[in-house]
Amino acid sequence: MLLIHGFPESSLLWKDIVPSIVSSGYRAIAPDLPGFGGSDRFLNHPHTWENYINFVTSFLEGLQVGKTHLVLHDWGGLIGLRWSRMNPEKVLSLVVTDTVYCAD
Repeated sequence: MLLIHGFPESSLLWKDIVPSIVSSGYRAIAPDLPGFGGSDRFLNHPHTWENYINFVTSFLEGLQVGKTHLVLHDWGGLIGLRWSRMNPEKVLSLVVTDTVYCAD
């Protein structure tokens, strides 16, 4: 399960839910988005929706995750929902909280 946090949060948002996910038999992946928590900002790229979406793609490819359940909160929903629309074959399910969706 890929858990994407909102603004101005970090992966610590998920610290209380990750143990439950793992005890249910799932792998829980909760990165800090670039510029949040313990992560560095984008070095040579502006902080745009497209670059955050590209981060999700690169992050999952780096971990060799083919398909995932997405858990999205707040601003992370804007990123994750757009990513899921662009990659429907990689999405097993969606859990969406406190967010909106902006279509192209």
